[in-house]
Amino acid sequence: MKPILLAISMLTISHIAFAQNDTINRTDSQNRKQGYWSKAYPNGKKTYEGYFINDKPVGEFKRFREDGSLKAIITYNETSTYSKAEFFTTDGKKIAEGYYSGKDKDSLWQYYNSNSALSYEERYNKGIKNGRFKQYFDNGKPSETIPYINGQIQGTMVQFHQNGLNKSIINFDKGTQHGSIKLFYPNGNIRIDGNYLNGLKDGEWKFYSEDGQLIETQKFIKGFPENYNQLVEKESKELEELLRSAGRIQEPTVESFLETMGNRPF
Repeated sequence: MKPILLAISMLTISHIAFAQNDTINRTDSQNRKQGYWSKAYPNGKKTYEGYFINDKPVGEFKRFREDGSLKAIITYNETSTYSKAEFFTTDGKKIAEGYYSGKDKDSLWQYYNSNSALSYEERYNKGIKNGRFKQYFDNGKPSETIPYINGQIQGTMVQFHQNGLNKSIINFDKGTQHGSIKLFYPNGNIRIDGNYLNGLKDGEWKFYSEDGQLIETQKFIKGFPENYNQLVEKESKELEELLRSAGRIQEPTVESFLETMGNRPF
């Protein structure tokens, strides 16, 4: 290449590089982020990349881990505070997805196990659980379904055995056990048939063997049994343990869920 052409070529390349660099991480006269932004970890790998308009993220934003793997894609709505979020494991599998209203979870959130099968789903209204929570076994069958209204269990919670048959049917009012309760053996036969009154066992409770035979009847008055019975106490302890865990899954962060799947969240 002739010297003059080489000089022009180098000048052009230098100008293009400067122009491209000048369009990254820009702020306007009011110090608001504008256009394409990208930041990097000390090792040079990207932290995030995306676009801003008047300091507000718009469109698709990507966040990365220090090893370069994609952690999340958040798609922002230009005209509202809503955004859609998708989170990924270090090997690229989608582990969770849902919506935000501002910084609060909103609408449907779904979580997936290491085999990409749905693990559980829940619904929110601006950060408060509202709607039906569902959890699933690895075989895809539901293990638990719980109705929420304004952050409290309201209505009938149903749990299932892995064979698909009912494990428990428990009624709630404003987060407290209230109304009938039935527990079942894996073969479908009833195990316990009773009633709660404002969170306390009340009235006649019946206990059955696995082959369907009635083995004990116990009357409760506002949580207290009329007579002590070792079998009833044993069954009651198991029931209380079930109720402590049922519907009490802590609202997950994506990071904690990633860790349970054996992936580093960052």
